[in-house]
Amino acid sequence: MFLKIITSCAFFGTETTHIVEVKDNLSKDEIQEIVDEYIQSDIEPDGSYEVIEENELENELNNTGCGLEGI
Repeated sequence: MFLKIITSCAFFGTETTHIVEVKDNLSKDEIQEIVDEYIQSDIEPDGSYEVIEENELENELNNTGCGLEGI
């Protein structure tokens, strides 16, 4: 499964996007733990994610300019 994780800081007006490959069978709580790790790593106070379908992965990578990250 692929996730697009976006961390953001309204105070500084910054936003960082990560596209990450994770195991297919993760629960929502496990996904949230991964998102929380990215939020802390980016030192941002907020973040969200969306699941990317495999057939949309190449478009997302091209549109965001991100490389694929793995867990």
